[in-house]
Amino acid sequence: MDKYRCTVCGYIYEPGKPFEDLPADWVCPICSVGKGEFEPIVAKAVVTRTYTNEEISILWQPALCNHNGNCWKRLPLVFDPKARPWVNIEGAPSAEISKVVLECPTGALSLQPVQHPKED
Repeated sequence: MDKYRCTVCGYIYEPGKPFEDLPADWVCPICSVGKGEFEPIVAKAVVTRTYTNEEISILWQPALCNHNGNCWKRLPLVFDPKARPWVNIEGAPSAEISKVVLECPTGALSLQPVQHPKED
């Protein structure tokens, strides 16, 4: 079942029953506006970015990142939140980058297997 958000106060209706099945006179329990002031919450696509060199591949999951600065404070030549792309995979040796990635407190940064092209 879908969730709906009140556009006036931000209350989120988490269905016990489908929103459409609520009575016509149902109102927001916070601000008392009617059902017409609610909008469905659309699930956002999961966004990820991958940064790869010959030795390592880093997966970044922005939705998990709390921007605590652990990565860019430790390796500013690799992780620069003001740059685009913000990860310069060539900015330090792979071993140093890997160490910082593995210590990411939120798991927003992780190491992935490097995909090498198959030779025929």
